[in-house]
Amino acid sequence: MSFEAYLNCFEDGEESYFPTSIVEDAFAPFVTRREPEFTCWVVAYDDASSADLYLNFDPGDASRCSGFTVARPPDDPRLYEALWKILRVTSSVVYCAGECPPMVGRAKP
Repeated sequence: MSFEAYLNCFEDGEESYFPTSIVEDAFAPFVTRREPEFTCWVVAYDDASSADLYLNFDPGDASRCSGFTVARPPDDPRLYEALWKILRVTSSVVYCAGECPPMVGRAKP
């Protein structure tokens, strides 16, 4: 697939951040490679099913990110399960190409 999905974190209408460890936990053990100079993590589910995650790190603190882009998302339920895990614990929105409505997550106080 060639479309992209975007996950962005917001608080009170402004861009916000959440711990990068949340992304790591959601996609573990499928993160197979990290390219820190490009802020890219490669996620592979099998030989024919992989995607690149381009994280938007906090410029002042790489342990936090405001979201990420999923390039070439595979049609694999484990990708969507990981996105749901992140939505359940962050105030984030997932945007996908096409006619799919945005999915909104709300962090519980």
